[in-house]
Amino acid sequence: MGKVVAYMVDLNKLSRHGIGHTYFLSIKDDESLRRLWLHKLQFVLEKAFRFDAEALKVAKDKYLALFADAASAGI
Repeated sequence: MGKVVAYMVDLNKLSRHGIGHTYFLSIKDDESLRRLWLHKLQFVLEKAFRFDAEALKVAKDKYLALFADAASAGI
């Protein structure tokens, strides 16, 4: 849980408008985090950072760092 909270904090530092905590309420394990990325978060971040490719790359890299095995991250 601490990793997910740290990731949310990092996202909010990157984003001008912030990313809401409610996206992360259903996170219980790696699989639910992967589903969140595939079904919601990826699209939200691509829209939020559509003019800032570097910030999107940082957000994706930090997401990958949440997993012990980056291949299971879903991206």
